Amino acid sequence: MLRKKLFIFACATALLCMSQVHAATKAGRYAVALENGNVATYAFDPTTGQLRIIQSVAVSTNQTATLSSLTVHPNNKFVYVTTGTNLIAGFEIGTTGLLTPLAGSPFPTNNDSAVIYFTPSGKFAYTENWPDSGEAFSVNTTTGALTSLGSVNFGDQTSDLAITPKGNYLYAANNGSNTMSGFAINATTGALTAVLGSPFPAGNGCASDWVHPSGKFVYCQNFSSSESSNGSISAYSINQTTGALTQIAGSPFTSPSYSGTSELRGTPNGHFLYMGPANGGVGAFSINQSTGALTAVAGSPFAATITTSIATADPSSSFLYVANYGSGQSPVLIFAIDPTTGALTQTGAQGLVGEQSVWVAFTAGTAAVKYSPTFAYATNSGNNSISEFSIAAGSLTPVTGSPLTDTNGPQASIATPNGAFVYTGNSNGSISEYKVGKTGALSKIKGSPIKGLTNPLGMAISSFYSVLYAEDPTADMTFDYTINAKTGVLTSSFTGATDGTGPQAIAVDPFGQFTLVVNNASNEVAIGIPNTGFVGTVATGLSPVAISIDPSSQFVYVANSGDGTVSAYNLTLASPYLTQIGAAVPAGNTPSAVVVEPYGHYLYVANRNGDTISAYSINPFTGEPTPISGTFSTMGGPSGLSVSNDGKYLYVVDKNAGELQQFTINSDGTLTLANSTGLGNAPTSVTTIGTYK
Repeated sequence: MLRKKLFIFACATALLCMSQVHAATKAGRYAVALENGNVATYAFDPTTGQLRIIQSVAVSTNQTATLSSLTVHPNNKFVYVTTGTNLIAGFEIGTTGLLTPLAGSPFPTNNDSAVIYFTPSGKFAYTENWPDSGEAFSVNTTTGALTSLGSVNFGDQTSDLAITPKGNYLYAANNGSNTMSGFAINATTGALTAVLGSPFPAGNGCASDWVHPSGKFVYCQNFSSSESSNGSISAYSINQTTGALTQIAGSPFTSPSYSGTSELRGTPNGHFLYMGPANGGVGAFSINQSTGALTAVAGSPFAATITTSIATADPSSSFLYVANYGSGQSPVLIFAIDPTTGALTQTGAQGLVGEQSVWVAFTAGTAAVKYSPTFAYATNSGNNSISEFSIAAGSLTPVTGSPLTDTNGPQASIATPNGAFVYTGNSNGSISEYKVGKTGALSKIKGSPIKGLTNPLGMAISSFYSVLYAEDPTADMTFDYTINAKTGVLTSSFTGATDGTGPQAIAVDPFGQFTLVVNNASNEVAIGIPNTGFVGTVATGLSPVAISIDPSSQFVYVANSGDGTVSAYNLTLASPYLTQIGAAVPAGNTPSAVVVEPYGHYLYVANRNGDTISAYSINPFTGEPTPISGTFSTMGGPSGLSVSNDGKYLYVVDKNAGELQQFTINSDGTLTLANSTGLGNAPTSVTTIGTYK
């Protein structure tokens, strides 16, 4: 069983199964991760290495529990997921990172745990189907469709494949025979022909292999039958004419021991090699660019978790993403790579804490993803209007025709993640639906508003399910609506009682696993699981009124208006789901809103009766909020908060002063007033939208 698990994990990252020379010259754009039964896409930040969630989708309703690997196509347009059910699901990766199933997907394969490897041209692909023979595919590089070319035999219990950057040779790690097989790849047909001298001797249980981006060297991680024994890495020079392998001087090189759940992968620039041993760390080696010899990096192995399995570097070779397998582990650990030594320093983590494995791959392009704010909308509950502003380039300019009259009494607001539609919860018991025009002007959608509520105050949108959730504290009810992606029209899908009294606010995690409802009257957070119902509650401070989930999906923050505090929680997939992080921290007088900025570094709380904003730094490992020194004053009665999608500005609506204030978020999390403008009577909420490309 131990070795079977090893082979399921083999070569799950895309950039390292294709040409790395090309990827290294481009900027990282999106990360695609297989976690918690879903495929998620993230925008990659080349400065901090942070992964910012864009979308999470299920492969299919009956396959999510058996997903086994993920690979990005060399053209950066497609991603493929092996489902564990003799099928490979394919998705197109849109220019904004959104996934669309490929025509004809899922594609059949001859093994339930196949991992797919592409030639750099993207025309052909191969799977290693341990313990049986592998399979070859032709790839339609326009549509992404896979067509089987039949079975191939790589060797005895092949567990990993590696392809040279020119796409002329393929090497197979044969765990069963302690060898490496080499094959020449026919550039026209994809047919494989054994190179002279193949298979080549390797160490005990050659299990995971990687080709250097120069195409000069190939490495094999040797699996020992004894978990406690030392591991080793066999290193070979590649004959550029024949593809034959010759062990380089010093091979095999000593490596940390591991128990069969590890991967051997290098950086796209070819400077460093990493392995994720199961003994609680990441092994690191520097690579001699002339000889291919390995030297252990000082401090190796670097501490991670006891179930580390896969380590993948981003296209710039600046960060390493370490996946974990097992219960209670953070799905992705993020490490900064020292460009000189290869030493690792953990900078954060990403994703809900859960029990399923994660595979990470990257797409590359000419530039990193850039976020651009576009518009802001403030609801004026006192005079039944919505103020509309352009916020591009840090401006605060009223949109022509603003404010927009809405006699239904808008008091709460929210926008879809793509910024196409805006919804307001109204004091007359309705929800107004708006389409966002090119100038930022809102226009009511035909049939708006949705009626039948009493007092919708808290709203959240699940991008996973395309659902709008509305909480009604007067009726103690929750209302769910499906969102038509093309028209923005809401259709009622569920109405029911909440688990607690006085539901005031709601938050939905990006993976669609939980809906977290703040119950103001019963001083608790109710934990809901979509399509299941409420599964429990957790106590919070007095009279909680607002809730926010940080971008890493690990931490939850609740503003308690009754005792002037903020409660912090860990969010996990296992019961009890929410676990409080230390004691509640002090805020100001009567907290009314809470928001985490989109990069997860800082937390802000509006204090309605104190006319201040409380600011906190967030510990990236524990989620603990620490107050930031300084007094950040508002004009009177701050009631709503929003942060621009580029993370540069905090927007505050002051209910008593009828004002919208724009604060610059400084590099240390402090705030500096940048702009201020008048609104209507008694503004209560603000929503900002933007684009990215």
